[in-house]
Amino acid sequence: MISGPWVTTSAKPVKASRGRHIHAMEKTVGRVLSIMMIAVMANAAALRLAYVAHFDFVLSGDEIRFFAVIAVSVITALVVMNFSARNCASSSN
Repeated sequence: MISGPWVTTSAKPVKASRGRHIHAMEKTVGRVLSIMMIAVMANAAALRLAYVAHFDFVLSGDEIRFFAVIAVSVITALVVMNFSARNCASSSN
């Protein structure tokens, strides 16, 4: 049974398509919020690492950017490989 503030307690049952639509919207909002939270956490981590690299290891801004580009390239490659593996596995079923 679908529950929530959008469901009334009237005698008419709620259409299944409306419930699926609302569930899809909640799923989309959840994904967007998750992506935003990940982006904020990644930004905070990057700023902390840049601070430590600059003041503790005395690296210049150019050196920090060089290592950041390498790290982002490696992480992007890993994410793409993981995403591709999931899509290939789901399409073979």
